[in-house]
Amino acid sequence: MKPIEEIQWVRPGLAVWGGYDASTKVECCSTAIQTPQGMLVVDPLPLAPAGTEELGTPSGIYLTSGNHQRDSFAWKARFNIPIYAPVYSRPEVEADQWVLPGEVPALGGRVIDLPGGATGESALLVDDVLIVGDAIIHLEGLAILPAKYCNNPRELSGALPRLVELSFSTICFAHGWPITQHAKKALTRLLVEESSLREGKRAHL
Repeated sequence: MKPIEEIQWVRPGLAVWGGYDASTKVECCSTAIQTPQGMLVVDPLPLAPAGTEELGTPSGIYLTSGNHQRDSFAWKARFNIPIYAPVYSRPEVEADQWVLPGEVPALGGRVIDLPGGATGESALLVDDVLIVGDAIIHLEGLAILPAKYCNNPRELSGALPRLVELSFSTICFAHGWPITQHAKKALTRLLVEESSLREGKRAHL
């Protein structure tokens, strides 16, 4: 993927950048968010020099799943910063520090385990911003990761409701652009619709 020329500021301390990735044939996005420990880059895609200068020097990298090594090695080498990743993604990615679900002070955020999606699938909550990897996508509307890309679709469906128990006002995505208005309501509606669809299928068995 060619370096992306510009970043978009969602608000002070929260930026995104992205574009179409021909190798995976999907729109991909990255997030950078300010934490007490510095600027954390999540699922980093390549970014042109002007964009990195505008962003400033990051303090760390977080990978939301085993699918998202992306351009993290280049970011690590350029800024001499560590790569963090969920411990359950260990077979698929390389990282300097493996993290478990729960509070992770070194990141300045909270990791939420989402089993059943990609290997090591997780979300990251930083203040009122929820950052998701592949489990929830925002391409042609908001959707759950299609079953064919999941390790266990039923397990993922059972894990996703824990996200709406969190307090957030914005969702950022690894695939798709942020939702900044009524984000929690949108996610809740999606999960209710998905649950109703599953129940309907069971009723016809």
